[in-house]
Amino acid sequence: MARKVKYDVTYKLRCVKEVLKKHHSVHSISHQEGISGSLLRKWITDYHNQGALGLEPKKNQT
Repeated sequence: MARKVKYDVTYKLRCVKEVLKKHHSVHSISHQEGISGSLLRKWITDYHNQGALGLEPKKNQT
């Protein structure tokens, strides 16, 4: 099984802002950064819903 990669908040925010503020496409940024488009779209949704806090790592819920 592949190891799950963790991205820091600064990196996520930079990618999100490339799409939202600089009007680059999700496809171009995800390709440039080597991440999936669906992951970047999730970050954008989290950012829209909760701001930068939405990009913070989630605590495990047990």
